Amino acid sequence: MIRKAIIKDVPKVSEWMDLATLARLEITSEDPEHPIEFALNADNKFWRAAEDGEQTIRVLFDAPQNISRISLLFEENTVSRTQQFSLSWQRAGEAAVELVRQQFNFSCQTRRRSMRITSFPWSK
Repeated sequence: MIRKAIIKDVPKVSEWMDLATLARLEITSEDPEHPIEFALNADNKFWRAAEDGEQTIRVLFDAPQNISRISLLFEENTVSRTQQFSLSWQRAGEAAVELVRQQFNFSCQTRRRSMRITSFPWSK
């Protein structure tokens, strides 16, 4: 028998980090009509690269941060394609550690893919 409980008072998830004040972002490409700042807001705007090919977005925090979740949304509205995504973290002066690598297939029927990451090697 599984142990379970019904909970009624679920605490609200804390607000998202304000990356504009906590970190510097580095990107390999940016469409001027869809800058990286758009990816940091929940207002249905989005970042888009200015050129095709592999892209990198780096979030460089000014000070160490406790991160408990990362939420990502990938959307493709124009062509069928395969999208590969990887997420890594790196402590200053150490080698990068890959957290996740995921491949998505987009078609006319599947325009959006989302991912929530809540397991991190530093939280074990």
